[in-house]
Amino acid sequence: MCTNQMCCDVHKTARLKIEAEFLDKILCDVKEVPWYVKGKLKVLPCLIDVLGVEKVLETIPELPDNLVRGLSLNYLAPVSGEVYKASLHNMLYKEEQFEQIAKTMCNFWRSHWLHVLLQGLQNENNLLRQNTGHYWLPTTLKLVPNTLEIILEALKDIPKTDKSHWLYAYMSHVCYQV
Repeated sequence: MCTNQMCCDVHKTARLKIEAEFLDKILCDVKEVPWYVKGKLKVLPCLIDVLGVEKVLETIPELPDNLVRGLSLNYLAPVSGEVYKASLHNMLYKEEQFEQIAKTMCNFWRSHWLHVLLQGLQNENNLLRQNTGHYWLPTTLKLVPNTLEIILEALKDIPKTDKSHWLYAYMSHVCYQV
């Protein structure tokens, strides 16, 4: 047991360093697992909670694209939604002032998630479209401020070559207005 405060601080610092190295190692190991393995996705919400979504996306930049691919598979759709939800929650609770939250979250969400959400809502794969609307859209609209306007504005810029997919994406937004 520690006999003085300095000794306790040294032990605490060493323990925190070991924990950080351990979590980084786990994240690197998780990155090596193929995207379609459900176990990989089940670990990610915990890692996002502890390490932060920025660190996870920095280490696994292909994660958003892999999550939207997972929405096209029945066994991965729910856990893909959980990873997405954990990412949004982590963004929400890391900021302390509300005005900063809205601006920071919108910018971060727009740069990392908007393109994959739109890709999922307009995909030719019917299951992927439905799962994106079911698992991602309500979470996005509830947790990230001003996303409805951002999404609708982005949909206006998309060429309407296949109107049924564009219409599905638009109607999904209208149905999930909060």
